[in-house]
Amino acid sequence: MGAATSLALLLLAPAAPAPGVAPPSGAGVDHNQALLFAGRVVEMAFSIEHNYVRPVAVPDLLEAALRGMYEEVGVACPDEVIRSVRRGRTVTDYSEALAAARVSLGNPAALDGPRALFAAVNGFRYATDPNTGLVAAARRDPPFASVEMDCGFGLELEGVTPARWAIYDLEVGFRTGRFPHDPAVGPVSLPAPPVSYPWRVRRIVPGSPCQQAGLRPGDVITHLDGTAVGADNSARLFRELVNASVVLESPAAPSRGKRSFIVRRPGVAEPLKVVVEAKQYVPESLFGVVRTGPAHWDCLLDRDARIGYVRLGFLEKGTEERLSAVLDDLAAKDC
Repeated sequence: MGAATSLALLLLAPAAPAPGVAPPSGAGVDHNQALLFAGRVVEMAFSIEHNYVRPVAVPDLLEAALRGMYEEVGVACPDEVIRSVRRGRTVTDYSEALAAARVSLGNPAALDGPRALFAAVNGFRYATDPNTGLVAAARRDPPFASVEMDCGFGLELEGVTPARWAIYDLEVGFRTGRFPHDPAVGPVSLPAPPVSYPWRVRRIVPGSPCQQAGLRPGDVITHLDGTAVGADNSARLFRELVNASVVLESPAAPSRGKRSFIVRRPGVAEPLKVVVEAKQYVPESLFGVVRTGPAHWDCLLDRDARIGYVRLGFLEKGTEERLSAVLDDLAAKDC
């Protein structure tokens, strides 16, 4: 261990929250775990420095990661903690300084399990841009950039934000053994579902089974498979909904069953029953004038004047090929 690293650890050891801010609570963090955690963050910082669209330095990214961690527990990041990272010159220096900060923060609920990694990496936005963030690998083949909570239905509920869903997905994966134990993450608590009550539909993925079945944003799901959704059983039913229908591993994967929803729709007096079958699908990302079938559109806006119209939604893998094919078709029609 070099002199710079020793100095960084010495200065960081008594790191305390800013005056007037209560320190976080929670169990301690093993130093070896903190070093593995720090190594993961430092590795990502170097990757971003190398690949980001504009110049950004590793010290700036690590300072931003520290801000993200302390912000997550509602504690001001001490200036000395930031200086300890900026004094670093090597990967070891950076890792030791970040690990010391992780140990100092302890293990409150906001940093439990994979949440610390999300807090640090999502802090990178302070050095890059507000839209930078960490998401979990999608449990879909192929993965979709625009889809968060999905479960093979294409249904996203209010309260299930990208970060909260990604963390929940990882926590469930660790608890159920779908992911092997990760020493950098440490023990993982039983996660609380991120859904809000009542279950109000935030988004229906275009081209998904829910879209084809007629569910709409704003619908309130009152029953799942005949069971009323209430404040007392919302968490349990949400776990059943997302955990029994996930992992559609290939385009050839069989159907994973049907789900029955009863919904209240604004402007409609009577409840509606909608049956949805979870299955593999590809979200639509390109739209035209008149739908002629699933994922198929008539893109002629004005036949006499030969004007075509194409609207792009979320950019998914393969969107460019589909757009090229539509433009070629419009060109062949002399648009």
